Amino acid sequence: MRKCIGTGLRALCAASLITLLVIVLLGILSKKTSLVNYSWTSEGAELLLSWTVMLGAALAYLENAHLGVDILTDKLSPAAKKIAFGFTTLVVLTFAAGVMIWGGWNIFIQRWDAGQMMSSIPMLRAWFYLSLPISGSLISLFAIDNLLGLFRAESDNLDQAELQA
Repeated sequence: MRKCIGTGLRALCAASLITLLVIVLLGILSKKTSLVNYSWTSEGAELLLSWTVMLGAALAYLENAHLGVDILTDKLSPAAKKIAFGFTTLVVLTFAAGVMIWGGWNIFIQRWDAGQMMSSIPMLRAWFYLSLPISGSLISLFAIDNLLGLFRAESDNLDQAELQA
């Protein structure tokens, strides 16, 4: 499951970055020359950037490529490292579920109900905020999978210890 979601998320982030680059280049071309006039490029880039960042955050968490301070955990015993990993994973899960999913969904609904439209794109501003609960859901899913993996590893270690005894 992780591999499949990771592959899809990686492809989506790559396509999003390429599209973002094209939109920004069109915006520059539109502002610096009189050849084309694309008024939507600024808002389009902002919208796509918000989605790219949120989906990229989920991908970074999945691949354990996010920023982390491991100077403390490097000095811990293997058992203490597992505890620290479990604790930080619970903190990530709490933040993703509480702030990103719950808070992000509430912001999305508030903006949806307000009906505020973008000025140059016929789209509700609410779509900016939907990236929060979607990314939070992915991060929560990955955190739960990390916790389950931690418990599976501990039960596997217990099974091995029982076999050797």
